[in-house]
Amino acid sequence: MRPGFARGPADATWLCTYLALPALSANDVTPAQVVVSVSGAEVPFGEATPDVPQFFEGFAVADGACQWGLF
Repeated sequence: MRPGFARGPADATWLCTYLALPALSANDVTPAQVVVSVSGAEVPFGEATPDVPQFFEGFAVADGACQWGLF
Protein backbone atom coordinates (compact mmCIF):
# COMPACT_ATOMS: atom_id res chain seq x y z
CA MET A 1 0.00 0.00 0.00
CA ARG A 2 1.32 3.43 -0.90
CA PRO A 3 1.55 6.06 1.85
CA GLY A 4 -1.69 8.00 2.17
CA PHE A 5 -3.96 5.45 0.53
CA ALA A 6 -5.19 4.23 3.91
CA ARG A 7 -7.15 7.49 4.04
CA GLY A 8 -8.74 6.84 0.64
CA PRO A 9 -12.23 5.85 1.78
CA ALA A 10 -12.51 8.74 4.25
CA ASP A 11 -11.20 11.23 1.69
CA ALA A 12 -13.57 9.91 -0.98
CA THR A 13 -16.53 10.23 1.39
CA TRP A 14 -15.55 13.83 2.14
CA LEU A 15 -15.20 14.63 -1.58
CA CYS A 16 -18.58 13.09 -2.34
CA THR A 17 -20.35 14.87 0.52
CA TYR A 18 -18.75 18.31 0.39
CA LEU A 19 -17.71 18.68 -3.25
CA ALA A 20 -19.74 16.45 -5.55
CA LEU A 21 -23.21 16.70 -3.99
CA PRO A 22 -23.19 20.51 -3.63
CA ALA A 23 -21.93 20.93 -7.23
CA LEU A 24 -24.59 18.56 -8.54
CA SER A 25 -27.30 20.26 -6.50
CA ALA A 26 -26.24 23.70 -7.76
CA ASN A 27 -26.80 22.40 -11.29
CA ASP A 28 -30.16 20.75 -10.49
CA VAL A 29 -28.75 17.26 -10.99
CA THR A 30 -30.06 14.49 -8.73
CA PRO A 31 -27.80 11.48 -9.17
CA ALA A 32 -28.50 7.93 -8.07
CA GLN A 33 -24.77 7.34 -7.72
CA VAL A 34 -21.45 9.19 -7.56
CA VAL A 35 -18.02 7.78 -8.34
CA VAL A 36 -15.03 9.58 -6.83
CA SER A 37 -11.74 9.12 -8.66
CA VAL A 38 -8.41 10.33 -7.24
CA SER A 39 -5.13 9.96 -9.06
CA GLY A 40 -1.51 10.71 -8.22
CA ALA A 41 -1.09 12.37 -11.65
CA GLU A 42 -3.22 13.29 -14.63
CA VAL A 43 -4.12 10.13 -16.54
CA PRO A 44 -6.12 10.01 -19.78
CA PHE A 45 -9.45 8.29 -19.25
CA GLY A 46 -9.21 4.54 -19.73
CA GLU A 47 -5.42 4.46 -20.01
CA ALA A 48 -3.55 1.87 -17.94
CA THR A 49 -0.79 3.51 -15.90
CA PRO A 50 0.64 1.07 -13.35
CA ASP A 51 3.16 3.65 -12.10
CA VAL A 52 0.44 6.17 -11.13
CA PRO A 53 -1.58 5.41 -7.99
CA GLN A 54 -5.33 5.69 -8.54
CA PHE A 55 -8.27 5.28 -6.19
CA PHE A 56 -11.94 4.85 -7.15
CA GLU A 57 -14.86 4.73 -4.73
CA GLY A 58 -18.56 4.39 -5.49
CA PHE A 59 -21.44 5.87 -3.51
CA ALA A 60 -25.20 5.57 -3.68
CA VAL A 61 -26.99 8.86 -3.11
CA ALA A 62 -30.03 8.61 -0.85
CA ASP A 63 -31.80 11.28 1.16
CA GLY A 64 -29.22 13.82 -0.02
CA ALA A 65 -26.27 11.88 1.42
CA CYS A 66 -23.44 9.77 0.04
CA GLN A 67 -23.68 6.14 1.12
CA TRP A 68 -20.46 4.17 0.65
CA GLY A 69 -20.42 0.70 -0.84
CA LEU A 70 -22.24 0.94 -4.14
CA PHE A 71 -19.70 -1.22 -5.99
